[in-house]
Amino acid sequence: MSLSGVLNSASSGLDSVARRIATVSQNVANAGTAGYVRESVAVTSATAGGQGMGVRTGVAVRALDERLQADALAASADAVGQQTRSAALAAIDAASGTPGAGFDLPSLLGGLRDAFSRLQSDPANGAQQRVVLNRAEALVNGVNALGQAVSGARQAAQ
Repeated sequence: MSLSGVLNSASSGLDSVARRIATVSQNVANAGTAGYVRESVAVTSATAGGQGMGVRTGVAVRALDERLQADALAASADAVGQQTRSAALAAIDAASGTPGAGFDLPSLLGGLRDAFSRLQSDPANGAQQRVVLNRAEALVNGVNALGQAVSGARQAAQ
């Protein structure tokens, strides 16, 4: 190896050391900075024809904490899952109706039961028969609406 080759190798080595020292200095200076991520610089040997030609210094690369990144992704996925669940339950809750308002399933079922009780006292009463049919139809519509809300929530979740 010629003297200029040796000097070039030494120069590239010194440049590499200077670059790595600057990176370490930056890491130390920003250690207390919120959001700062440690950086590192990779160094590889440079050869030509099997002969050493110095070193190559790579670019500064941010270090990643894989466990922390996995935890962040898991938390994000959990949050999205909770939002999806909340939206689905809100749709089902809306379809269920307000308790006691007359359109919720327990009220509809109670109305049908009451209509049957009145019909039982006078089974031939045509008006009471129509009331039973109307109440039964209202209950069926309520159950269908709730079923559609559950199906819609399931499809939205998928």
